[in-house]
Amino acid sequence: MKNKKTYAVDNVLSISEAIFKVDNRSFDLKPLFPKNFKGKVIINVEQVSDIDQSFSSIKEDLLFLLEEKVYSDFIFSLKTNDNKINHHYDEVFSMAVSSEKKLLVFSSIDVPYVAKGPIPESKIDYVEFSKILNLYFIIIERNSILTGCNKMQVFDAYGALGFAIIDIDEFDAFVSQKSSSNDLIEEFTTTEIANELFDKGLMILSWGHTPWVYYINSSNLKDIVVLMGEYTGYYGFYNFRNLQKKYSVIPGNELRNWNDCKNKDWPLIEINGIGDYVLMKLYIKKAVSQSDSDYPIPTFHLERFDKKIHDIEPLLQSNILDA
Repeated sequence: MKNKKTYAVDNVLSISEAIFKVDNRSFDLKPLFPKNFKGKVIINVEQVSDIDQSFSSIKEDLLFLLEEKVYSDFIFSLKTNDNKINHHYDEVFSMAVSSEKKLLVFSSIDVPYVAKGPIPESKIDYVEFSKILNLYFIIIERNSILTGCNKMQVFDAYGALGFAIIDIDEFDAFVSQKSSSNDLIEEFTTTEIANELFDKGLMILSWGHTPWVYYINSSNLKDIVVLMGEYTGYYGFYNFRNLQKKYSVIPGNELRNWNDCKNKDWPLIEINGIGDYVLMKLYIKKAVSQSDSDYPIPTFHLERFDKKIHDIEPLLQSNILDA
């Protein structure tokens, strides 16, 4: 049995009430918010048979907060400030508990990969606002432990030049023979090398995006769309060889200096599924905001297929602010 609900809020200061009740006890969640936290908040309330079915299973770094036996229904209530302009939460969500279960509470803070190194002082506020606090309240039906997180998610900032997903060694072996320039963006826009890389299944390239922080996700959880939000209609379909390994996810602007780029450490991702075709779809979870519009939290979701379900077509333009 699975039962899941996900809430997204643009700022902890927007939350006026966040409480869960179980076994005639009430717990205020606001003390769980880090002091002076400026980023977004995603709250996941889940009932699962096994912990690997939880959204927490896609995180590499989880902070354990609480473990309790529970015997009665779990009730979660969330209220956010209503500015009479935009959406707000005033919800109560309950999950039936008919026999002894376990409640687990975890947290995790996502920081853009680019910000895990030294940060210029001028960028500190930007990084703080781009962080996402994830809280997990999980009713689990049997004892189990996380079996270890596969690399199914990357979180980073990408500009208009987007990102490339490649096996660096395979990719480098090809471009070192074909490219006359160290600037691969120039090569992609003035020669046929990008099309050749697509044809040989050596690259997923996507650009023309709204400069923003994005998740790139390849989880095979069947209900992952609950976490990712609404499908925007933007997609790309790629020939991408299944090398049975993890691939580097590289910001597009870094391809302007390939000799430096290929020697850097980049986040890695596995791509779930079987076959040599990859479908990438763009989703948006809108965080309730006190400003004029809700804050988009976008996710590119990747999945392999063993047959050609679309024409080969890279995603070279999207706009998350109009989606």
